[in-house]
Amino acid sequence: LTSTAATLQGHVKDIRSTTTLAAQELAAGVTKGISKATVQYREERFEATFSERALGLELDLSRGALVRGVKAGGQAERLQVCAQDRLVAIGDEPIPDEGDFKNVDGFIEDVQHRMKAMPRPVRLTFARTVEVVAAPPEKPREEESMLMDAVKSRFSTLAGGGKDAGRDLGRDAGKDAAKDASKEAGAADLANEAADARELAKRFEAEAMEAREEARQQAGDAIAAVEEAAALRAD
Repeated sequence: LTSTAATLQGHVKDIRSTTTLAAQELAAGVTKGISKATVQYREERFEATFSERALGLELDLSRGALVRGVKAGGQAERLQVCAQDRLVAIGDEPIPDEGDFKNVDGFIEDVQHRMKAMPRPVRLTFARTVEVVAAPPEKPREEESMLMDAVKSRFSTLAGGGKDAGRDLGRDAGKDAAKDASKEAGAADLANEAADARELAKRFEAEAMEAREEARQQAGDAIAAVEEAAALRAD
């Protein structure tokens, strides 16, 4: 009986310690996959139609028609134009490249002329550089899947062992008590010992169930973290 109880206590400890270790391994796998994701930049273009004479923005023509700033409450701000956006077209006419001119002064003069001649309303096209996270290769996802399967298997094995040990302890306690009682009928101390053994078995089995629930909960949290990370990479 004592040996079986010790075995059950060992299973409970194994479940709890393995829950923590497996969650750490799974988290490390998620971090590894995220770290392999690379930050990239891409250019997105959008159009804005200006109907008022005052645009409400300031261009830095020495830097390729870059928006230096927008006036608070002005037309550009209402149209969601932001600093660091770049003007790339007026109407259907693209802004020329600086390399098309002998020097930057020629570029500035050309763009200023185009902007002074703009009618109202006028459609302006801007380019905006946005940051995107590129997903890592597919291999880390396969590794995460394998890790999750291993974690589930480990939890299942340990939880089953704890449950079996609890049942064995209760069964052995009952058998031992019955044998002792049949040999020494009427011995109150043996009856009390049997009752104590059964209570001990119930307590250990309850602890095993609690440990299994903790294991399932932490496994669920860890798996949810992996799925969330995978969704973020997919976005």
